[in-house]
Amino acid sequence: MADKENRRKCFKCSSSPVEDGVKLFRFPNPGTRNLFRCESWARYVFPDRNCTIEVQKKLYSEHRMLCQRHFKDEDFADGDKNLNMSCLLHHVLTNLAPSQAREPLDERSNLNDGDI
Repeated sequence: MADKENRRKCFKCSSSPVEDGVKLFRFPNPGTRNLFRCESWARYVFPDRNCTIEVQKKLYSEHRMLCQRHFKDEDFADGDKNLNMSCLLHHVLTNLAPSQAREPLDERSNLNDGDI
């Protein structure tokens, strides 16, 4: 495994493939096809803050990752360790107030770039 791969860690719990034997998954690219999925991942990492599209783009561009421990079994394809393309962090979404779930991203308060 390359040296860069050896240093990668989960952004939430700091688990690594080398030390903990976990598989890492990169934050989704925030685009029109997966805005909701990307937002659910960002809310999982920053539960007390509203995550703007800029924060989501930064999580993606900096190659931030979550490990397999933060997903449910049904999030993986056929019991494999590959995530389903439509994978959302459901436990995050169930904790959202109805107004938060429908509020457009650009009307929410911003996270500063230094918060990541």
